[in-house]
Amino acid sequence: MKKLISLMLCFCMFCGFVPQMASAASTTLSLEQELAEDLKSLGLFRGVSDTDFALSRKPTRVEALVMLIRILGRENDALTKGGKHPFLDVPSWADKYVGYAYENKLTNGISATKFGSGDIASSSMYITFVLRALGYSDAAGDFSWDNPYALARTAGIMLGNPDIIGFLRADVVLISYAALEAEVKGTGKTLADKLIEAGAISAAAYATYYDVSVFAEAPTPATQLSAEEIYKKCSPAVFFVEVYDEEGQMFATGSGFFIDSDGTAVTNYHVIEGAASARITCSDTNRKYKVLGVYDYDTKNDWAVIAIDGSNFPYLELDKTPVTGGATVYAIGSPLGLQNTISEGLISNTNRYIDGVSYIQTSAATSSGSSGGALINRSGKVIGITTAGFSGGQNLNLAVPVSAFEGFTKGKAHSLSALYDNSSVKYFGNINLSGFSKEERTYELLRMWVQNYRTTVYNGLDAYHEAFETDSGDISFVLSYDDSSDSFIVSAISESSKSCAEGHIRFNRYSNNTDCEFYYYFDKYMKNPDLKGVATVSKYEFSENFSPWFSDFYGGYNAYDYKSDCEDIAGSLYYAAIDFIDYLLRSYLEYYEPADLYELGFTSMEN
Repeated sequence: MKKLISLMLCFCMFCGFVPQMASAASTTLSLEQELAEDLKSLGLFRGVSDTDFALSRKPTRVEALVMLIRILGRENDALTKGGKHPFLDVPSWADKYVGYAYENKLTNGISATKFGSGDIASSSMYITFVLRALGYSDAAGDFSWDNPYALARTAGIMLGNPDIIGFLRADVVLISYAALEAEVKGTGKTLADKLIEAGAISAAAYATYYDVSVFAEAPTPATQLSAEEIYKKCSPAVFFVEVYDEEGQMFATGSGFFIDSDGTAVTNYHVIEGAASARITCSDTNRKYKVLGVYDYDTKNDWAVIAIDGSNFPYLELDKTPVTGGATVYAIGSPLGLQNTISEGLISNTNRYIDGVSYIQTSAATSSGSSGGALINRSGKVIGITTAGFSGGQNLNLAVPVSAFEGFTKGKAHSLSALYDNSSVKYFGNINLSGFSKEERTYELLRMWVQNYRTTVYNGLDAYHEAFETDSGDISFVLSYDDSSDSFIVSAISESSKSCAEGHIRFNRYSNNTDCEFYYYFDKYMKNPDLKGVATVSKYEFSENFSPWFSDFYGGYNAYDYKSDCEDIAGSLYYAAIDFIDYLLRSYLEYYEPADLYELGFTSMEN
């Protein structure tokens, strides 16, 4: 890592990347359209025109921030007072909002000079904003910013059942509308009451445009099914899991259930822990299918979302509403290998807190092999994953609530053979590379590590970030994976007190070429770069004196006087990127060998 820092100290360098997320497909949003019009009449929401609210589009970070300012009742202050900020990517219409929010510590940027205005706002980000407006604090431990959903439901801002995975502006409307009737923590007053007191909206306008019954009228009481109907409807979606070691020997069994027809399924993490491979058996057809891998998992909360090789599977619907103590529930699983056994019981406790984890306690009988099965309510919907029980008691069993895996990441599935984690200290802390072919192992290793040891989301991508302070300025590095193009982006960020530069390196699994973009700002607070260079080079052409040739280079300030220097800087950036990857592999991945850098097409820095 010292060599990497020494390379970067030679230059003032700032590297970023701007991959864009695909826009969502349009859908029928009649209710959301009506609510958006009401919010507009209250001065709390705007569209791209008087009638078009762009509800089928994903919200951006800057749009989410503006909504936060509005529901805090501070829009007039923001537009009147504004504020200063260091970000270079803020559109002129949002400049006062961002400046006000930055000076009042309502938000930060994604780097020293970028706010990420056009980046996609996730559901967790927006819900976090709303919960903060309601007086809750993630810093104080009220909730976790990356999983705020349980508190959001308790607070009453999820009444419209927003889609937290395919999050759209329509879902922003649903959450914002519900939040107006939610209580501000510890005050006994609703958010609407606070906005009226602050003069942000009038009581008369609120009485005219807000319909307090809109969510109460929407849901129809669910049909209550008998045990026979539950079994007939739900058991085909619950399957038997067999888990195998590297030698192909079965060493464990469990249960799981589908949550969509395309093979996305849920089980307990401990069911697949240590597995080299696994397969399932469907109860309705007795057919066996391969487990392709894992989309996402949580060792502490003991859940895993897995990918099954197949399609057109029967699946279960999740019930996200709060559970009720004393309610009748059914457990379906494969205890002791007895496939699709059903048992009936009650919810004994809605929130049994054990070792820092929240469980649903139930009297529905479960045994060894039931782990990963479905806990189902009388409407035939899943409310939990059957997980464990108390061996010394009668009918004292636990289930992980479905809220635990709400908002899970569904990218490319990770191979089961990569999930050996003996230390449980860090995600993928002990990856067994023998599960991969020689050509694929390092690329796959990095991809899985970034997606599972991510520390931030940057331009909509999972990313790992580290920052370093030096006498010459701050230096940051970011490694992210872009699933849409199956490529990595390595970014280096450096700036002095006055100037900075930016660029990014993208390398693709199947391409021998690496793309580099380079930007330089003489004044880091300027919105446009003074110099820009673009180069495409072979990953196999590195040498000690390597410097890319910019096929496209332009800018002001006699740009070509700086072209040679900028090409030298870009060459050093390549080496810095390689060394940063090498540093990550050495620091966090036990089985890494230095020669594995060759698998990415790079020459090792130490050879």
